[in-house]
Amino acid sequence: MPEMSAVSTKVNSIGAMFSEPVFVQQLKLALPRAGVTAERLARIAFTEVRRNPKLASCTRESLMGSLMVCAQYGLEPGPAGFAWLIPYGEDCTFVLGYRGLCQLLWRSKDVAWINCQVVHEKDLFDYSLGAPPRIEFKPSDDDERGKVTHVFAAIGTTSGGIVCQVWPHAKVEKHRKRFSKAGSGSPWETDWDPMAMKTLLIQASKFAPLSLEASAAITLDEKADHGIPQEIDVTPPKEEEPETDEHGNPIPDDVGREPKQGEL
Repeated sequence: MPEMSAVSTKVNSIGAMFSEPVFVQQLKLALPRAGVTAERLARIAFTEVRRNPKLASCTRESLMGSLMVCAQYGLEPGPAGFAWLIPYGEDCTFVLGYRGLCQLLWRSKDVAWINCQVVHEKDLFDYSLGAPPRIEFKPSDDDERGKVTHVFAAIGTTSGGIVCQVWPHAKVEKHRKRFSKAGSGSPWETDWDPMAMKTLLIQASKFAPLSLEASAAITLDEKADHGIPQEIDVTPPKEEEPETDEHGNPIPDDVGREPKQGEL
């Protein structure tokens, strides 16, 4: 009972930290897009800590850092599959989810389409990794499609190019066993299909034109896979101060000022 009380105290302490006005303001500054508020992100993170009390034993800095990364990419952590907060000992680690990776890839103006699938024994499946690559896939109509045989990911570019990766089930499992360090409760245990598709999508994306944020998020995710410290900077971006006239009054955008060098 005392042990449970100690865990509850840690969880409540984390909840208080996530509710601190200064930290909520940091999240607001980091959030790049509408659709998720800092307050909602903080509540979701606290729900994750309650769902996985091991997070309460992580350092304050790693918890804040991982949540700041979620804010920077506009991804909510948790079972929805956009991102995960995973405890590795005392370090809370940001892990990119399959849906989060898809969202980041779709933000690239060079990506036309994405297709990822888990293939089962009864599915129609054939592929060739020639030039150009070809994948033929039709899922079985049976409720029981049989065992997993392959996982594939393909990315089409706006220029007409196609990059794809196909792995047999054994290769995906080898990757999982090598890089899944979270133990019980790992996304690989609870969401094998999305994690497998994310793995293949990351492999395919290495040969596709990516946005800077997608590249940065993938780099962080692969650092987690390889056990390399993510070294997340929790310093939020500074709020841009409005331009003022000689009297200190704010100048409306594009009104009453000369164009700066480089502006049209």
